[in-house]
Amino acid sequence: MLSALVASGAGASAVAMMTDVDGVFTKPPTEEGSERISVYTEAQDDVEIGEKSTMGRGGMASKIEAAQTAARGG
Repeated sequence: MLSALVASGAGASAVAMMTDVDGVFTKPPTEEGSERISVYTEAQDDVEIGEKSTMGRGGMASKIEAAQTAARGG
């Protein structure tokens, strides 16, 4: 989230966020039947956010929130 806030405040044209997950999925990617979605919108109602990992700080929910913050800022 910090990178998105800094990028937004600085008027950056891009921000990079890193993760070991291949994208946003309809549910945790380790669960059967999960599908990667190509475009996420705030109106998306088929995305089930799982628990954050033991190694992470906020899980997919924080990454989605950071991406939305960055997009609104630019």
